[in-house]
Amino acid sequence: MDDSLKSEMPNPQSVLSGTASTGRSRLAWTPKLAYAGGGLTDYFYLNLDSVLIWPVLAINLKMNTILLGVAMAVARAVGCLTDPVAGNLSDNIQTRWGRRRPFILLFGILGGLLIPLVWTPPSTAQMSLFWYTLVIWMLVTVLYSFFTVPYNALGYELTSDYDDRTRVFSWRGYVQILAAFAAAWVWWFVMRPGFHGALNGARYLSVLIGLLMMLCAMGTFLGTRENVKMVRRPRMSIIAAVRLAIKDKPFVMIQSALLLILVGMNWTSSLGIYLQVYYACRGNQQLASSLSGIGGSVVVIPSLIGMRLAAWISERLGKRESVLLCIFLTLLSVLSVVWILTPNHPYWVILNWIINGMTIPAIIMLFSSMTADVCDEDQLVTGRRREGIFSAVNSLVTKVALITGTVLGGMMPALAGYINSKAAPTSVQLAHMKALLIISQIIPIACAGAFIYFYPITRQRARETQAKIQAVVAG
Repeated sequence: MDDSLKSEMPNPQSVLSGTASTGRSRLAWTPKLAYAGGGLTDYFYLNLDSVLIWPVLAINLKMNTILLGVAMAVARAVGCLTDPVAGNLSDNIQTRWGRRRPFILLFGILGGLLIPLVWTPPSTAQMSLFWYTLVIWMLVTVLYSFFTVPYNALGYELTSDYDDRTRVFSWRGYVQILAAFAAAWVWWFVMRPGFHGALNGARYLSVLIGLLMMLCAMGTFLGTRENVKMVRRPRMSIIAAVRLAIKDKPFVMIQSALLLILVGMNWTSSLGIYLQVYYACRGNQQLASSLSGIGGSVVVIPSLIGMRLAAWISERLGKRESVLLCIFLTLLSVLSVVWILTPNHPYWVILNWIINGMTIPAIIMLFSSMTADVCDEDQLVTGRRREGIFSAVNSLVTKVALITGTVLGGMMPALAGYINSKAAPTSVQLAHMKALLIISQIIPIACAGAFIYFYPITRQRARETQAKIQAVVAG
């Protein structure tokens, strides 16, 4: 370890900064529900763009897909800078309300107020749309950093129980699945004739979503308590904090797998939209939007079942084994697109959505629970509770994946030979899109499975780490 890091390192045998409370390992249902409610705010902060940006701006307003991809990528890149700031600040700040909850309340409310402004561009001209989308999503991304990083950090530290950590994030997952159910219908909703255009529909809908975001942030603030006893210590610099986090091998394995899965699932989103509209539904946008709504609704129950099964398998075999099973099923789902994505039976594609709905949310849930275990091992090394910086790196990786997915997603149609966005793609171009979609998902998801195969933290190792922490605190 280099000198700059050594100078920042505390003695782990000294009194630990931010020591997890020993009196509460498993949580009652009320704080779990309050924490899970904030997942709605987090979901719409992150996913509103992916749900509506392409249908509203690319398909209805005919915005150039490369310009749209660049705007969203640059906006998210700003978040890569603010995530570590938010994480380190929430690790070190001390208030009467705790380290995390004030951020959750303030930036949950600000986000709810800003979201409706996303759909108020001054003009629908190409460059006007580009600059407005760029600026407004830069603001949204900055606010999101200061919400999601403390929010995820709070989840890591709510309980010290190996399996109850999975339950905490499964509760959040259940709530976010319900949000995904609602999100499946937003395209259909904004296309209703009474709104006189998808842009107007998006404006009305975002007001409702903004109010919901604010209410859920308030619920998390009021319904949770931070399970950490703070001890004043010198602050660790952001650079040292991040460098220590990315030297943690189990954490790097989780984040590498997360990056690959998110890239694999997101950089083909534009291909998915075009294939759904112009291939499966033969250019019928109303049918395509209805298909998304029905598919999203049908997926809810399998998604809830998948989350529960993943948690059940994790309790019996371990988190690593549960993730590997989910990745295997996801690969089978991707391969199934060869047969089930067909204009003769447009609704068959829902089977693919069902399998992905069972596996992807479960994987994200388990990664969060695994990261909480990583934070315990980090405490033995650094003598600090640093959930904030681990949450920041996790958020940064998520944004890098989304940036990569957005930029490449904007280019994917062109790679398939589709250049003129004002005309419908040809049958040859659609065939190229389908092949590109399958290949571009299989490779990164399979590589993610390889990282998780070598993940080292087992239930036994996690419990031994907890015992060492308690011994240091008691001694």
